Amino acid sequence: MCSFVIVHHLKILPEEFEAISKGAAEVTVSENIYKAKDVLCLHEWKGECTKRVIEVLVLDRRQSLTPGLIVLKIEKMKEGENNSDLFK
Repeated sequence: MCSFVIVHHLKILPEEFEAISKGAAEVTVSENIYKAKDVLCLHEWKGECTKRVIEVLVLDRRQSLTPGLIVLKIEKMKEGENNSDLFK
């Protein structure tokens, strides 16, 4: 049986980007589509995407105390610059 990695691209605010860059192990999202072993490509958003991006692996997920939100336990894989115009 084949196993595929799903990569999701998300825009996040600078303060959230900085927290993950410095080691935050959780992120809260509004969509209930992410699962363990998914990869999130997090693009810093300042009215438009900057070139900064962090790639994280989703380790686990749970319901937030706030209705409609999901908390993802994550592990940072790599951080760098995105030279693509895909998210501008």
